[in-house]
Amino acid sequence: MKGGEEPKLLGHESGSYSRMKFSPDGKALFAVFNANNGKVYNLDRLVRFDWPSMQNRKVVTATSDRSVGGYAITPPGDTIYFTAEDSGMEKIYEVPAAGGDAKLVVDPKEGVYTNIAISQNAPVMVALWGSSINPAEVVRVDVPNNRHLNLSEFNIVTAHNVDWLAPRHFWFTSKRGKKIHNMIFLPPAFDETKKYPLLVLIHGGAANMWRDQISLRWNYHLLAKPGYVILATNYTGSTGFGEKFGRHPGRSAQRSGRRAQRSGR
Repeated sequence: MKGGEEPKLLGHESGSYSRMKFSPDGKALFAVFNANNGKVYNLDRLVRFDWPSMQNRKVVTATSDRSVGGYAITPPGDTIYFTAEDSGMEKIYEVPAAGGDAKLVVDPKEGVYTNIAISQNAPVMVALWGSSINPAEVVRVDVPNNRHLNLSEFNIVTAHNVDWLAPRHFWFTSKRGKKIHNMIFLPPAFDETKKYPLLVLIHGGAANMWRDQISLRWNYHLLAKPGYVILATNYTGSTGFGEKFGRHPGRSAQRSGRRAQRSGR
């Protein structure tokens, strides 16, 4: 548009568009869409428009039950890689740019991938990767071998000298038959033969998940340092377990909401 002209509305659907990108050939516009339909939680879905007509709107990740985080388009423009929360981590998926079933292609044992990008001059994928005991570093993602190689090492030595342990992941089945994901964080110098007080850490929301990632606000290891074992449960209502799971808050979240209503917050 020329300077001084009024903005023109292009997306008419009820909801929010964000993170727009053009295809390499400039013939398609991609964006992440979150519907405004009165539900407590909706997945972020990747959509495609023909450009510049803005016709033929296509939900690229229509069959995926994970919320799109960052995404990158391959140089040929036929495939899209995206990150998505899953079971306390953030993993990498691929989906045809024309739409179709998403496939998990990088399944880390720990940590989260964010800020994914692909070079348009060479088939190289880079991202940030970090975990609750690894500050985020720039990595080159090796999709065929389900791994990454560090391109930066700013904090690796310092992190390895800290007395902290990776979380222990486990699942249990609730009384309502749902599989619930949990992480246990241990204090420094943890001794398996001793007993420790348990601190249950309940995350807020709606639409949130305890992640295997360093947090400056709720740092698991700082909370554990006085000698607590920290239990971080992704109860029903958490993200990273599908849209239906995220729309049904657990009892802890429901009680928190009722307390907030009674206090006028």
